[in-house]
Amino acid sequence: MKLEVGKYYVLASGQIVGPMFDEVNEWETLYMSNDNVDGFMPVWNEDGSADFFVWSENNPAHNIVKEFDESF
Repeated sequence: MKLEVGKYYVLASGQIVGPMFDEVNEWETLYMSNDNVDGFMPVWNEDGSADFFVWSENNPAHNIVKEFDESF
């Protein structure tokens, strides 16, 4: 799955985050949300894996597992 700007996503923990916005630099594109995740400003890689960079090891519960279905 590749993340998209403006969409909402579900973390492995069940938390819904979004809408996503991106930060592009010469090496990579990172995705962010204004939602607080366990006290941190969340950052994800294009594939949805957590990259909070403040921890030596990222928590798998912060990985994005699917797009949020807003039709409910």
